[in-house]
Amino acid sequence: TVGKRLVGYIEVNESYTKEALKNYLEARLPAHMIPSIFIEMDTMPLTPSGKIDRKALPAVDATDFMQQNYVAATSETEEKLVEIWENILSTTKIGIHDNFFELGGHSLLAIRLISAIQATFQISIGVKDVFENPTISGITKLIQKGTQSEILQISVNERPEFIPLSYPQKRLWFLDQLQGSLAYHISGVLQISG
Repeated sequence: TVGKRLVGYIEVNESYTKEALKNYLEARLPAHMIPSIFIEMDTMPLTPSGKIDRKALPAVDATDFMQQNYVAATSETEEKLVEIWENILSTTKIGIHDNFFELGGHSLLAIRLISAIQATFQISIGVKDVFENPTISGITKLIQKGTQSEILQISVNERPEFIPLSYPQKRLWFLDQLQGSLAYHISGVLQISG
């Protein structure tokens, strides 16, 4: 299944490069509006009213989103990352140079990716790291550097006799001392029977 991914169908009238087209769009559109893949067409299929017939456009397969030059994982780290990506992106045969976002990844899936990487490799990386290194080879280099901070382990502490107030509790206490807190109390009695 290809999930929700943006595909650009283009009618080729003159010579161009996909890289030049992508650069042109990146200069004018936000990243989420740039197609993951471009499909060249001799002519666009039209409806009787002259509009593009979307139902007649060629179907897109998940393999269309893979890079032309597939490079398989060679290290154990890369193999684990490929497995994580395949689970998150619901696709197979991901190469180490395939771009996470071009394969259908987005910011919410990037959060899931980070969580899975943290659970597998016990290191912490940020969303910015994924955006700057959107390939398996890029993230592998980050993991190998080992410069990321380790995941903060939450430990159980002994319960103190007096638990400090939270910020909302402090704010309510301050308002009570300043003007009284009658606004936070509903005065009235309601008797219910039955």
